[in-house]
Parts: sequence; structure tokens; C-alpha cells
Amino acid sequence: MITTIKPSETIAELLADDDLIEQTLNEAAREAMLRHKREGQAIVIWEDGRIIHVPPDQIVVPPIG
Repeated sequence: MITTIKPSETIAELLADDDLIEQTLNEAAREAMLRHKREGQAIVIWEDGRIIHVPPDQIVVPPIG
């Protein structure tokens, strides 16, 4: 699902909508993972207090929604 914003919404209204912010961040992260996987670039994640480099063939892109 692509996040849509109504033109009538103010910045304050947008920033007060926690669900919208979370959805938008999840969509951005998913798009970044897809781009890295498609372009053959690793991603870097934080796991168990360590920095982990995930090769493109091991990137798991979450489903939409």
C-alpha cells in the first residue's frame, strides 16, 4: 500500500498521526531493501548489539502491508 496524504492536512496533523508515520517509514525501508537487492548492494543492520552486513542475495524484503 502506498501512503497517500490529503492536501488539506497540515504538517501538525501529519506529525500527530503515529500510524501514518510508521507506515511511511516501513514503506521507505522496504523500497530501500528492494533497491539494494536489485542493484546488488549489501545492506547494514543492527542485530544483537552488532553491525551486520547482509549480502543482496540474503536480503528478505517484507511483504506490502
